Amino acid sequence: MNIYIILILLVSSVYSEPITIYPTQLVRDISNSSDNSPRFVIENEIEMPECSEMNEAACLNDDHCEWIENIEQGICDILNATECLEIENTTGECWWYGGTYYGPYCYGSYYEIDNSYCEQIPYILGDLNNDLLINVLDVIEIINLILNNDYNFIVDMNGDQRIDVLDIIELINIIINN
Repeated sequence: MNIYIILILLVSSVYSEPITIYPTQLVRDISNSSDNSPRFVIENEIEMPECSEMNEAACLNDDHCEWIENIEQGICDILNATECLEIENTTGECWWYGGTYYGPYCYGSYYEIDNSYCEQIPYILGDLNNDLLINVLDVIEIINLILNNDYNFIVDMNGDQRIDVLDIIELINIIINN
């Protein structure tokens, strides 16, 4: 999972405009000689990219996302003018030639268009076996995770990055209350 941390330091007073200092800058001294001393505001923001914004490597490293392979393949010779020109503009593997003895023609051999993408994995918190129900089967799976000292974010009910008896209690409360 990629986590981007943005640290913004704003300094403002009556005599100065707010300034932003990025983490890559080295700041040794900030001062204000007037009676209006600077006001410091530190904003820490953790920016999590959406699955749809990720490339393949980032998507494969994120537990909440899944890489969907979507590769279109075909033969240039059987394409009509519109299809041929579209592929010519995207991959360059086919090209349209407007005049031969037999008329216009799409040239090239095989083409491949990669439309693969990253998408959010739909899940229900606590539903470890993905049967769309939270029940005793999920409790048994959590117990197996604990015994094997494994981790799965889907059953980390309290978000403490651990699977333990507290997660089991929360899951049982959900089962009882439904």
